[in-house]
Amino acid sequence: MSIVFQEFQDDELVYQYADFDVDNTSYTIAFTKMLEGMLDFDEMILRITQGKLTYSIEFTLSEIYYDENYRGELYLPPKNHRFTKSKYEALKTQLFSLIFAHYQRYNPECYLIVADRLSLQKMYQKMCEFRSEQFIRFKPIMGLGQNGECFLILTPTVQEVIC
Repeated sequence: MSIVFQEFQDDELVYQYADFDVDNTSYTIAFTKMLEGMLDFDEMILRITQGKLTYSIEFTLSEIYYDENYRGELYLPPKNHRFTKSKYEALKTQLFSLIFAHYQRYNPECYLIVADRLSLQKMYQKMCEFRSEQFIRFKPIMGLGQNGECFLILTPTVQEVIC
């Protein structure tokens, strides 16, 4: 899989995004460079990420991501989706590959993922618990946020974190 990141800047916000397919469904993953003040919603997250290059990660259906007029839920599952274990594994593998490629290119210290719904929270939890071989040196911190919906992934670039 050849990964091509597109870059976009909107005032001070910097984004990188890439498209990918799983089971004939097109998705887009977006990485947003977090600015000062964007992580103030959670004291623990703020303390861990303070002074560190941090990106948020989001992925959604490409048709939603590219539709400037879309006003519905951003993180809907595909219509008529039936996520079997093999489809989930394929999605997880793609997400890991994209995150790792982003890390290699942009070298952030932390990633933040916020689960918009319970099914995503469970998926991210499983991804953090059962990491691929290339992610062994990455440290997930789970259960952050008001309802445990926030996940931090500390990259090998971070040498020491005080929790």
